[in-house]
Amino acid sequence: SEPASQPASGGAGGARPKNKGTKKKPFYWTAEERELFMEGLQMYFQTWEQMIIASADQDQVSVGLGPGVAELISLHMGTRTVAQVRSHAQKYFLRKYREIRKARTSRIQHY
Repeated sequence: SEPASQPASGGAGGARPKNKGTKKKPFYWTAEERELFMEGLQMYFQTWEQMIIASADQDQVSVGLGPGVAELISLHMGTRTVAQVRSHAQKYFLRKYREIRKARTSRIQHY
């Protein structure tokens, strides 16, 4: 006998219900989470500002937190995973790098 066909929403290869049984954090970070992230950077990665400036000087950006730093910031925050902290840090460092490069470019153009 042939197996019974399964509806599209179930069975192998079918669509799964989103977030079934899990609580996922919202995509956007809250103001409090951003503040806790910055506190964590100040506490566990004191050289981040110098790293961004040095990256801009070399015309390349370094976006890594270093071993264990994302874990410490994640624990400090208590609301985001290590992977989320790493991703946020990467985007944050790239944004700061671009701001520095843009400011330097606009200063050069004004001379």
